[in-house]
Amino acid sequence: MRRAVCLAVLLLLALTACGGEDPLREQLEEARAGGRVVTENGDVTAGAEVWTAFCQAAWAGEAAEVRLADWYDATERSLARLYCHTLVFDGETYTISAEYGSGNGGEPWQSSYTELLSFSHEPSGARAEIYESCTDYWLTNDPELTIEDIRYLETSSLGMVDAYCVYTERVPKDSGMAAGDRGA
Repeated sequence: MRRAVCLAVLLLLALTACGGEDPLREQLEEARAGGRVVTENGDVTAGAEVWTAFCQAAWAGEAAEVRLADWYDATERSLARLYCHTLVFDGETYTISAEYGSGNGGEPWQSSYTELLSFSHEPSGARAEIYESCTDYWLTNDPELTIEDIRYLETSSLGMVDAYCVYTERVPKDSGMAAGDRGA
């Protein structure tokens, strides 16, 4: 057992010496420099205006494309992760394609939806102490879908809802931003 722990520590040190999460951090910086909408641990850190422009064009029926990058710090249970997505609206259908960042494994995937819905709400639980408001953007094929439907189906034993949360804007408390100043 002690030998296994020593080997694990040596492997961790070797990975850290070789860059650890640095290649992913480099990819994150490349995503930021490349004009992607970047979220880090759920908070938008770059490209909010790009997201807003995408939504305005798509909701006006115009073809549009946006590239997204979602970063998650390492925890005790998982390594740092970077997920990159491209969302394309062709005038009728939203298609999201995902290719996981290097080092995270997984296969690229793609899904298509007919609707991009936004739901503004007040955060609950621990997030209510940090954030004034949230707006979630969901891809779905059901134009009548509500946030209550999503929450109910996600927490019930009825199965998964056919919707994908593609973007969340969180407004921190004491941000000084009025509702009309946030853009999205």
